Amino acid sequence: MKAVKKVLSIILIILIVLALLFVCISVGEKIVFAKFFSNAQKEFKIPGLFTGYTPQGFDYLENEKTFLLTGYDKDNESPSMVYKVNEETEKAEKVLLYNKDGSNYTSHVGGICHYNEWVYIAHGSGVDMFKLSDILDGDGNASVVDRISVENIELGVACCNVYDGALYVAEFYIAEDYETPDSHRMKTPAGDDNMAIMASYTLGEDGKPISETPDAIFSIRGMVQGMCLVNDGRIALSTSYGLAKSRTYIYDAEKIFKQENGTVTINGISAPIYYIDSSCLDEEIVSSPMAEEIVYKDGRLYILTESACMKYVFGKILSGNYVYSYKLA
Repeated sequence: MKAVKKVLSIILIILIVLALLFVCISVGEKIVFAKFFSNAQKEFKIPGLFTGYTPQGFDYLENEKTFLLTGYDKDNESPSMVYKVNEETEKAEKVLLYNKDGSNYTSHVGGICHYNEWVYIAHGSGVDMFKLSDILDGDGNASVVDRISVENIELGVACCNVYDGALYVAEFYIAEDYETPDSHRMKTPAGDDNMAIMASYTLGEDGKPISETPDAIFSIRGMVQGMCLVNDGRIALSTSYGLAKSRTYIYDAEKIFKQENGTVTINGISAPIYYIDSSCLDEEIVSSPMAEEIVYKDGRLYILTESACMKYVFGKILSGNYVYSYKLA
C-alpha cells in the first residue's frame, strides 16, 4: 500500500509540474506577444489538428460566409485537403483533393483563393484550378480541372490571392532551404535586399490569365507565407519560418505604385517592376511562430498558423489551435 501511495504521489507531482509548465508557457506567450494579443481576438478553432492535417492556405467566401483552409497530410501519401469552416456555426467539413486521373493529390499545397466559379490552389510553379461548386457540393472530394503555370518567369508559387479581378502569386525564399533564381533577387530603392518576387495577372471570364505575361512584377522580402490586399489600399505580407517570431508587414499600395522603376526582364519575359520595401511600410505585426496565409475581413487581419498540427505539436499549448484576427491600425 505504501508503494502504491508513493507511485500516486509521484504521478501527482508530475501532473502538477506539467500543469505549471503549461501555465507558464501560455502566460509567457501572452507577455512576449502582448501587443498582438491586446489587439487580437480568437475567431475559430482550426480543424483537423489531431489528424495528419498541416494547415497552409486560407481564404474567405463572402457569399457563403465560409472560410477555406488548405493543408497537406504529414504522411505525404494521403490526399491534400480543403477544410470548409462556416463563419456562423464554426462547423468544419473536409474536402479531399484528387488529380485529374483520380490519383491522390499529394501536393504540399499552400495558398488558396477564388474567382467567380474557380478555386485556385498553389502547387509548384503555378496554381491548380478546381471548381468552386465541387468544393462546396458536400460530397467530400474535388479534382483538378485545369492549371495556370508561371514557369516562364521561374516562379514557385507559395501563396496566392485574387483582388479586383487579378490573380497575385508569390514565392517563398530562405537561404539554402528554399532558394530563388538570381533574377528574382533585387536591391530596392530604399536599399533593402529583396530575395523573391510576386506577379499579378488579369483574369478572364474563363478564370485564366488573359496573358502569359504578368501585368506587373513586385520585388518582395523573403519568408513570405501569405499575402492579401486590404480594402483601405494596402498590401499585407505574412512571414515566418521555423520557431522564429511571425511578422506581418502592411505596406501602402499607393506609395508602391507611385514608383517609376521601368521594367524588369526575367527569363525573357518583361513586365513593369514595383518594389515593396521599407519605404512603403505602414505597420508591422509580430505574432507567435508559424503563421501561414492571411485573410482580410471587416478591418481585421485573420491569421492561420500551423504550429498546433501533429507535425509540430508545440502550438497546442500556445495559441496555435485557433485562428486569431488582428485589428489593423
